[in-house]
Amino acid sequence: MKKLLHNILLGNAAVREYCTVTLEGEIKEKVYLITDGKSFDISETHWLLCLDPLVFGIWFKRKGDDSFERKSICEMHFMDSAVGETVAKLKMSFLTTIEEQDGTLLLLKLNDVSIRHIGFI
Repeated sequence: MKKLLHNILLGNAAVREYCTVTLEGEIKEKVYLITDGKSFDISETHWLLCLDPLVFGIWFKRKGDDSFERKSICEMHFMDSAVGETVAKLKMSFLTTIEEQDGTLLLLKLNDVSIRHIGFI
């Protein structure tokens, strides 16, 4: 089953492991998924799942009208809450969803990224 799921999601791509970092306290950055003119705060519900290809998972709880269109292209915006500006913009393509009783896991693949450095002056 594990091999079947790997082939469905990633094909023949090799999966490399990476170190995770845990932060104590409150998350200071905000992350938004933007698709079809709608913005969703995914700050606490997104994870990097795979490095090659770069795949993010986003968990959506079932809430009735918080639906989103599964467009082929969407964006993730990483915001610095202290400055209030976008520091990174990721263009993502829709891979698939995994439906569960209490929510949906959306899988997105990275297509392009732009990073903006914020100075202290």
